[in-house]
Amino acid sequence: KIAARIVKTGRYIYYKLAEGCPNKELFFKVLDNIQGLGFI
Repeated sequence: KIAARIVKTGRYIYYKLAEGCPNKELFFKVLDNIQGLGFI
């Protein structure tokens, strides 16, 4: 449960960063890396 909550919070943070960040390619690359690690 705690890990899931951290992941959910992390997703929200990354989403907000992506919204405010013009460099979306970097954002998606980071997101892919996180997914590759199995956190999402």
